[in-house]
Amino acid sequence: MLPFLRCLLKKYSQFNIWDVVATLVCLTGVTLAYFADSQLHNFVCRNQRLKFLGQELVPNLDEGLWNYSCHPNYFGEQLWWWGLAIFAWNLDCRWSFIDTFINHLCLAYVTVLVEEYMLKQEYRAEAYKKYLIQSPSLYFIDYIASLHKLYTAAFGYGSYFVLSMMDRHYRRDMTVEEAIELVDTVIMEIWSRLVIAPPNFVIKIVDKDGAREYAWRVSIKDVPAPSA
Repeated sequence: MLPFLRCLLKKYSQFNIWDVVATLVCLTGVTLAYFADSQLHNFVCRNQRLKFLGQELVPNLDEGLWNYSCHPNYFGEQLWWWGLAIFAWNLDCRWSFIDTFINHLCLAYVTVLVEEYMLKQEYRAEAYKKYLIQSPSLYFIDYIASLHKLYTAAFGYGSYFVLSMMDRHYRRDMTVEEAIELVDTVIMEIWSRLVIAPPNFVIKIVDKDGAREYAWRVSIKDVPAPSA
């Protein structure tokens, strides 16, 4: 609270670029926290209705902002406090960063307690463990260097034949065997429809255990294979 009080009590001399940065940080933090907490509230209410109806509860919230972070509401809250710290720093109160950092440590400790509590609940323990290790993600960079987070991706001329196929058949709960089956279907589609299709493919798996070669799909021997 000290950075906030300092911002209220000390008179501003002039609105400058640091005030703009602090304002943007605060607004971003409030917006993220609002939407994250709203999504969490809807999730809790939905589970309460399922419990009342005697149906199986949904173990984890992994939609919306919660798909990108385990604690997006906490992240938004911390952005708010760091924005206030920038306001205070701009008023020559550089010690305010210490207070914000202490607040950050306290919330980090609370985060640990929340995760321990989640793991103690039997109906969601296994699902939450999987949720925590879902941080490895797939990103696609296009020809103008725009970065996109995706569940499936393809590039080159072959992508025109297989993107819709992956969109239709991909599921987030697929097993490795099901994913390999989809990759094989994609490779066969490229071989059958693309005139200049690469003759050989190597399938690799990237997960929490690292990257490893899984198998080759070869139509012509002794030809280097691109990764799939």
